[in-house]
Amino acid sequence: HELSVGASYLGLAFKPAKTDDRALKHLDKRRSALMADVSYSYVSRFGLIRSRLGQDVLGQSGGMLGDLSLHIPWITDSFVLMPGLGVQWASSKHNEYYYGLSGKESRRSGLKRYKPGNTFSPYLTIEAKYGITDKWDLVAKGKIEYLAGRIQDSPMVGKSFATSIMAGVQYNF
Repeated sequence: HELSVGASYLGLAFKPAKTDDRALKHLDKRRSALMADVSYSYVSRFGLIRSRLGQDVLGQSGGMLGDLSLHIPWITDSFVLMPGLGVQWASSKHNEYYYGLSGKESRRSGLKRYKPGNTFSPYLTIEAKYGITDKWDLVAKGKIEYLAGRIQDSPMVGKSFATSIMAGVQYNF
């Protein structure tokens, strides 16, 4: 059993000035957020089961993200490789901020007003961790997510998949 509390950077953003689409140029900016996260992990005979719940603490969307995943670890003395699969839940506040179009934006842009609501998006991931010392680790993660239909239907989205990579250093208490 492991309980973790932390913070993570959510790099979703939209800058209307940087798009080539005329209608999208009339939308409001969407800014990145800082998420306060609580996660719980359990090692079972099937692998590592992980759940996570995060809240936007900067007030960009006021939304929440939840996650449930299963990982199968491959472990050596100082290296861990974990492929996994999971599903991410996104609250309606999160989705409306990042993918929705308000009435004002609709009038300015000529695009239809859009409210995506809550969504569930499945994903595949691979994580790696290398122990530098007993307390410090190098970590990396890659993820490919199949975007929920209500996200794909947004006029702001032009694809059905999203990819992300992360690398960093972890301190273990």
